[in-house]
Amino acid sequence: MKKSKNKKIGSSLSYKAKKDSKTNWIYQTYELPDPKTGEAHHVEALIEHDFVLKCFFDPDVLAIKTRIHSINSESQGRRFTPDSFVMRKNGGSYVDNKDQKSMEKPKNIKKFDELEKEFDDAGSKLEVITDDQVRSGYLIPNLKKLYMYLSMARPDESSIETIVSCVESHTQITLKELREALEVKGVGMRPVWYCLAHKIILTNLEKYICNRSILWSQNHAV
Repeated sequence: MKKSKNKKIGSSLSYKAKKDSKTNWIYQTYELPDPKTGEAHHVEALIEHDFVLKCFFDPDVLAIKTRIHSINSESQGRRFTPDSFVMRKNGGSYVDNKDQKSMEKPKNIKKFDELEKEFDDAGSKLEVITDDQVRSGYLIPNLKKLYMYLSMARPDESSIETIVSCVESHTQITLKELREALEVKGVGMRPVWYCLAHKIILTNLEKYICNRSILWSQNHAV
């Protein structure tokens, strides 16, 4: 597998998924470096891009592979290539990403019922994950914003403890209020973004992160 050309995973990585134009029905492909390994994940549709991005933030996902060999499907009478393989804490499965409307068509329901059975018979697993499922619970722009902080070196423990303490000492605290409180203590915002990316402190990721965003800790849900 090709490794990402990023020289430094920790400090230089930012959200810049490389786009390439295609001459066939696939209009764009994306190259998205894994923030943990630097490995470049190649995906061929926006929904696949968003799925891989979301996997980076899922604590149950141990690894993801996007260069998948096709299989000869007897049920379809042709070769079939899943979009990715995801290894989770409870086991691995092949994933195919589809838009919700297409998966409501009888022909596609039949197709993937047959494929899932075929994978089961071979001792493997295939699951279809739709765009509605991928984009549930998150705004993708928030994940893009936090992406670079997944690879950031862990801040010193005193900074993390100060951030968590400030958040937990308030019933509700906004991002702006936290920034102002930390300025007095000599702590900048990069450790705060690190804590948000790694879910040390939390906010509602279904709304755009802004100065008015309410923050809480893992131990103190709002």
